[in-house]
Order: sequence, then structure tokens, then C-alpha cells
Amino acid sequence: MQALLVGMALAVSAPGVMGQARPDRPDRARLEERVRERMAQIIRERLALNQEEARALEEVVRETRERRRVLERREREVRSSLQAFEAEEPADDEDARGFLERMSELRMEEARLFSEEQEALLEILSPSQVLLLHQLRGQMMERLREFRSGGGRRSPGDGPGGGPLGRFERER
Repeated sequence: MQALLVGMALAVSAPGVMGQARPDRPDRARLEERVRERMAQIIRERLALNQEEARALEEVVRETRERRRVLERREREVRSSLQAFEAEEPADDEDARGFLERMSELRMEEARLFSEEQEALLEILSPSQVLLLHQLRGQMMERLREFRSGGGRRSPGDGPGGGPLGRFERER
């Protein structure tokens, strides 16, 4: 259950933040798993979810995760095609119009997915809980980015609060 709750935080807020383990850091997978577990715990605690709500939240995650991945893949394809287009000289207005239409379609699909997700979340959570969930996701993703860039590294004796989830570990 924890992995799915965190999956929601990762898949919905900042896909790809917790990428594949790199070969130069064999303990990375273990660290990322610990971070995922802690994030799930934080979400459950801060939202005060019971088991039924947590399960329903897992279902929302499952339903939106694949759609979000498809959108991300399509966006990567458009960006890749756009880079190739930008290298062309002179630029073709018809192709440019096609890129703009594809980009617009992707944004509209993202907005629909977001709206549908909000509706599903509101069937489980109160509006205040949904807003808190968004706030937690954003803060956690920012903290993870800082940690990954070296801003959140600590030595073993630094104590709580310097790890990947920083202040969230202190707010229990």
C-alpha cells in the first residue's frame, strides 16, 4: 500500500523524480525505497487517512498513473520531434502548426486528467485534504530535487531532518 501511495505522489506531481538506480550508486535503490515508504507514511499521517481511504486513494493512483505515463511519453516524442524541426532550415510553417496543435492537445489532455483526478480525490478526501495532498506532493518533490542535487546531503551523525524528506521527518 505504501508504494502505491508514494507512487501517487511521484506519478502525479513530478514524474521521473525517483528514476532508475544508477550503476555508480548501488545503494540508491534501497535509499529510494526508504524514501518512498516514508513519503507514503507522511501522506497517510498528514491526511489522517483510515485504511479504507488509503485503499481508495491507491485505486485513484492506479487509474491515473498509466494515463499520465502515456502523456509523458507523447510529450517526450513531441519534444524530440521539435528538436529535429528546429534544426531544419528554413522552418516549415505547416509543420510548425502541427507541433503547436500537438502541444495544445497534450496540455488539454493534461488538464482533463488533472480535473478527473481531482473529482476522484474529492470522492475520497475533503477539499482541504486534497489541497494538503497537493502541498505535500510539491514540498516533497522539491525536497527530493534538492537532495538529488546535493543540497540535502548529510553525514550519518547529523540526526533527523537532514535526510531526503527534511522537515517532514521533524513534523511528525
